[in-house]
Amino acid sequence: MKKFSSVLMAGFATAALVAGSSAAHASVVSEVAEPFELLEQLNTSADPFVALDAMSESEQEILLQEFDEMETEQVAVIFAPNGDMSVSAAANAGVLNVASPAYSDIAWSWVEKAACVIHVDLISCNRAAKDADNASASAKKLFPKSLHNGRGDAYRHCYWNALMTISIGENGAMKIASNHEAVRNGPAREKKMDLANNKTGRSVGKAQKTASKSSTKCKSLANQNKLVTL
Repeated sequence: MKKFSSVLMAGFATAALVAGSSAAHASVVSEVAEPFELLEQLNTSADPFVALDAMSESEQEILLQEFDEMETEQVAVIFAPNGDMSVSAAANAGVLNVASPAYSDIAWSWVEKAACVIHVDLISCNRAAKDADNASASAKKLFPKSLHNGRGDAYRHCYWNALMTISIGENGAMKIASNHEAVRNGPAREKKMDLANNKTGRSVGKAQKTASKSSTKCKSLANQNKLVTL
């Protein structure tokens, strides 16, 4: 069973006191668990992402709001694979490097994966992570010198979204890619570039229908300067 960090314990205790002192809350019977109870379910589960995926939409929305208000370290402690991790160690381990060792901004934090599960579903998120890994590896091979804001970067986002469109559908791909940019919250011009190439990639995947054809198309678009770069 995972151990509570001192930060989470303090937050949970405060939430419990507020809930307990509210007469209005005591008089209302709700079918949805309180935030404290939902967070505790995640913290004590064998796999918090599976537990999160199994919750109702209303419960997931409650948790999404809670994650937005919590510190990164607090969320990391819940989802870190080792419950004995210190808060700082959990935060440092919070980036899931789903991409190749080369430069890539397609890397997910615990917060992003949790939001992904809520917005889409766990299976789709895991498939999207593999697609990100494949897209980054392909970009490293085809455009090794332009992986940051250049053709390689543009190709990577195009191909990633094409792969996701093929594997999980256009709607899921759009939600995951948009969520990635929202959570990452990078420079505005880079975000604009990525969103544009993501959209193109989804059109490519929808039209080409296979990974190899999508790669060829995204590569061609990149070489013809038809993808957005900085």
